[in-house]
Amino acid sequence: MNLTKIAFTCMATVLMFAGVAVAGDYKATSKAGDFEVALTIDKNPPAVGNNNVTIAIKDSTGQPVTDAS
Repeated sequence: MNLTKIAFTCMATVLMFAGVAVAGDYKATSKAGDFEVALTIDKNPPAVGNNNVTIAIKDSTGQPVTDAS
């Protein structure tokens, strides 16, 4: 393999891992009446298997709702 192909392969590998590291969590928000519901999943895109899901609900003043049932 010549030097150009080696350099290209190394650069492509570095860029691939950089893209995965920057991907971050999957996040979505929506309004439901006076409330804002935010969903966060620890994998982006969500995957088959174990995923950590966080749901946050805020009232019209932006304060977290803690007594929802």
